[in-house]
Amino acid sequence: MNCIVLIAAPAAGKGTISKYISDNYNFDHISTGDLLREEVSLKTEIGLQIDELLSKGELVSDEIVYKVLERKLNNIDKDFILDGIPRNLSQAENLDGILSKYDIKISKKIFIDIDKEIAMSRMIERSKKEGREDDNISAYNNRYKVFEENTLPLLNYYTDFNKIDNNGTLEHLYNQIDELFKGDEKNGDL
Repeated sequence: MNCIVLIAAPAAGKGTISKYISDNYNFDHISTGDLLREEVSLKTEIGLQIDELLSKGELVSDEIVYKVLERKLNNIDKDFILDGIPRNLSQAENLDGILSKYDIKISKKIFIDIDKEIAMSRMIERSKKEGREDDNISAYNNRYKVFEENTLPLLNYYTDFNKIDNNGTLEHLYNQIDELFKGDEKNGDL
């Protein structure tokens, strides 16, 4: 089984890109953010801890993320896009071990490049549409700082990453994704 890893700032378009790849290239989409929000909505013990952290714009502990992720991996049987992890070097190393346990190979590492102001503007629009309480300017600034300090260095770990520019139109974004996947079906490298 294959996995795609996305590396991106908050509100950079991970969900949009994941949906496009899922719809056009037959990948499931596993969003750790969605998995965590599901725990919050179920008001589980873990969900209450997650809710408190997200409302402050803080990252959820790795142990919680691994627990909900492994529960999901136990029930997946096709290639997937992993959205939301890894966010730091330790998570990348642990993710390698988790994926290896399930015989899953990271086939693509995609860095989504976006200007902070554009991402923040999109986050504000998303918050209005979806009513996400964890999407506010203060929380965003905190998450962006964490991204710069912890996630951006992953580009040194995943040296063979593909860069996608998400500062423009959806058409431009989708064209870049199509170019990235061009030839994969023939080579069996999806």
